[in-house]
Amino acid sequence: MTDLRLADLFRLPVAERRQALRMVAQSGRSAGSLRTDIRAATSLPAVGAESNEPMNAGWQDRILARLHDEEAALGAEEVSAQELLTKLLEVPINRAETLVRNSRKYHTWSFCQLLKKESHQILFREPQRGVELAQLALQIAEGPFLTLASETLLNDLKGSCWTYLGNSRRAIAQFSGAEEAFSNAQRFLRDGTGDPIETARLAEWKATLRNKQRRFSEASTLFDRAMTLFLGVGDRHSAGSAMLGKAVMASDMGDAHESIRLKKRALE
Repeated sequence: MTDLRLADLFRLPVAERRQALRMVAQSGRSAGSLRTDIRAATSLPAVGAESNEPMNAGWQDRILARLHDEEAALGAEEVSAQELLTKLLEVPINRAETLVRNSRKYHTWSFCQLLKKESHQILFREPQRGVELAQLALQIAEGPFLTLASETLLNDLKGSCWTYLGNSRRAIAQFSGAEEAFSNAQRFLRDGTGDPIETARLAEWKATLRNKQRRFSEASTLFDRAMTLFLGVGDRHSAGSAMLGKAVMASDMGDAHESIRLKKRALE
């Protein structure tokens, strides 16, 4: 959940966002032009939001400066996380688990995000390793060492990791395990920020599971929901991916004409 417009902060709890929202509302800067990481705004001090400090006292500028400092720190964290991931992928999974368990440097938001994404990228080449990496990401998200200023953001991360684990289990035909993972994902995302991307991804991958189970009506509804959510935030690429999934479903149902039609639409 990185590189979001500050306007997206409106989706988060008011108590956690108020000072950042007031800064945007009172400044001359367009909310749509300021891009940041949501965690940076989460960590802002409660300056001006609850106090009687005059609006002309410059508290907006101080918050903006702190926001930029936090964003820079998070950028450094992401660079470090990429270096750690590159090295971790070179060792066997049992060694990787030991390293992660014994060193807190792996227990960051950025590393967990990169690890779960890697679990998906490797899934088609090495599905079992994809499952193992997804499980490792989940261990970090649910472990005692990862702390975030917002519980809702932590729920997003936990829910997302469960989503990735569910999809990886689906890929190796562990359907009951995938069901459990998707159920846990939904539970955490329900208490998260309401991020439509995470909700859409869960719907898409759950639809893929339903297709494998030949529960086509449910799969169709879920694919449609995923496409609507992706398009709602302007993510046409992910919406196309969901449409291709629906095309595969149409082919599995024996409807070649519909499958071809959907594939053409997805590539538009």
